[in-house]
Amino acid sequence: MTIRDKATEFSTKQDVGAGGAGTKISTNVIDTQIPGGDAAVGEETRVSFLVEEAFSGGTSCQFQLFTDDDTGFGSEVKLWESPAIAVANLGKGAEIKAKLPFGCKRYLRAKYVVVGATTVGVVTGGIVLEVDNWKAANPIAPQF
Repeated sequence: MTIRDKATEFSTKQDVGAGGAGTKISTNVIDTQIPGGDAAVGEETRVSFLVEEAFSGGTSCQFQLFTDDDTGFGSEVKLWESPAIAVANLGKGAEIKAKLPFGCKRYLRAKYVVVGATTVGVVTGGIVLEVDNWKAANPIAPQF
């Protein structure tokens, strides 16, 4: 199960396919509030990009993660990138995940590199926590 939090989202239903080819920057920047630290240290977290509305047209999209010490991203460092993923594999519900890499600076953002004349491709992306073996509470069990 993937746990999402609005405070750790790069994009919330951002249409990165609109306008065709090019590099689209995530609408949000995540402030880890760890100056000089590394958000990847501690409990394992992941970066997840969920396709909310299928990509249409175009050839592919590549998902990237960047970090920097300031919100202007003037000296950004690329932490991770997916391979170019064919639009045929970016239907609704497709999810691209990776472990949050070491080397994070205070601020994080995503970029989407779209190839070809896409007309739509809606993505929600961010830092998530994955919980293995999660089970719902038993509704008839005695409660505390």
